[in-house]
Amino acid sequence: MFIEVLDDVLNKALKSSDSDHDCAVEALRHLTWSLRKNNHLVFFPSISPSIIEKLRPFLNDSELKMLAYSYSKRQDLKKIREMLRYRAEVSFNHVKGWSESVIKINPGRNNCLELFEECHLLTENIIDAKFYQLFALAYQKRNRIDECVFKTNFYPLQGGGMTTKQVFLFECEKEQHFCLAILDSDKKWPNYKGLGQTAEALVEGYKVLTEKTGIPINSCFYVMQKTNEIENLIPFYVLKIYSNSDQRSFLDRHSSALPWFDIKKGMDYRVLYDNNAYNEWKKEFPTEINWIVIDRIKTNSINRDDYKRQLLKEGLNPIVSPWGSTILEIVLNPDARHKNKYDLKKVEWAKLSPFQQYEWDNIGKLVFSWCCCFTRKVM
Repeated sequence: MFIEVLDDVLNKALKSSDSDHDCAVEALRHLTWSLRKNNHLVFFPSISPSIIEKLRPFLNDSELKMLAYSYSKRQDLKKIREMLRYRAEVSFNHVKGWSESVIKINPGRNNCLELFEECHLLTENIIDAKFYQLFALAYQKRNRIDECVFKTNFYPLQGGGMTTKQVFLFECEKEQHFCLAILDSDKKWPNYKGLGQTAEALVEGYKVLTEKTGIPINSCFYVMQKTNEIENLIPFYVLKIYSNSDQRSFLDRHSSALPWFDIKKGMDYRVLYDNNAYNEWKKEFPTEINWIVIDRIKTNSINRDDYKRQLLKEGLNPIVSPWGSTILEIVLNPDARHKNKYDLKKVEWAKLSPFQQYEWDNIGKLVFSWCCCFTRKVM
């Protein structure tokens, strides 16, 4: 997180007679710890070597060294300030809360928030966080944010199913750490109404929480807008390396279906029991699917389970065979045969589908904004 410390915090830290002096010194101490641990970016707009020296009675040499390091990087910090989706401000004049994209932190009131700890990144699986970090790196490259100066750092949290909601709301209630949650939409076809169970539960739980206690100062969530789930964001030029001929043909011929179908499970005829899915996929696959057979089975089925049983009797092959539940992990950890065929640290942006570019950019900017820190650790 980019944390900007306003002048009043420094002024109160310099005045031992100020009623907020001890709190201001403690806030500065925590922020310098954050710099030393490489957990956040901390920017002091008005600090100078003379002010740093005046703080010597209140801070130790290591903490003063961190202030000096932030001062030495002030021009780099100014450059990226406007490239961030969110940032934080620390001031005793702030009332707790948000102002558009700025988190307003009052160290006298928000003393539960541990500014020295890294941001918590909540995803449905731990491997997802590793993938999203590549999105942040791509955002840096595309916006020419110096990788020798800045990077991302976070503590990964795993959700999955209803656990995602529970973990996120716990983070919101504690207000102890910055926390960003990224969720699959689980939209299974174009024009899918609503969200999947995991995202819907979190959205509803968050709504209830904010109506009861107000908007948490430490947390934010993002639900994918133009795709089903994280596996749909694997660059298709990479996915083809792990595809058979039928899968490659599908990727080449059905670009409008690519945001929505289930890469892990593939696409089989069970999904067509839902009338909305039936109508959407009939437009996408007018000839590849034997619609006469599907219509007969749907007509003769008394419920979804009966429909599935009749499909099994027909012995129909999947519309698209699955890539498997571990495809993302395989892509991120290529074996010796594949590791020289692609480099996701240098993703080929022009080869991403438009919906992938949209999500890579949105998520990349979010992850970089919440998890940015200096590259070099200063001891």
